[in-house]
Amino acid sequence: MTGETDTGAEDAAPEGAAAGQASAQGAAEDANSQADVDVSDPASLQRWAQALGIPAEALEGAVKAVGTRVDKIKDYLTGGIAGDQEGG
Repeated sequence: MTGETDTGAEDAAPEGAAAGQASAQGAAEDANSQADVDVSDPASLQRWAQALGIPAEALEGAVKAVGTRVDKIKDYLTGGIAGDQEGG
């Protein structure tokens, strides 16, 4: 079936949400993650906001400022120190 991801998303939400949350959480914990936040998907936006520990509105603002890559978002949210932890 084509379009199944668009029309059947609610049916697959519990299993898909759990997998998405695990993926978002793992990427959120990786300072160098190059994963992207899908801001066009409200459920994805909520998962990423929860994984990053911020409100969805703050995530949207960060995406507007630096783009959708998680490493850039984390760096922005921490004032530029997320990627500098190993530096010294």
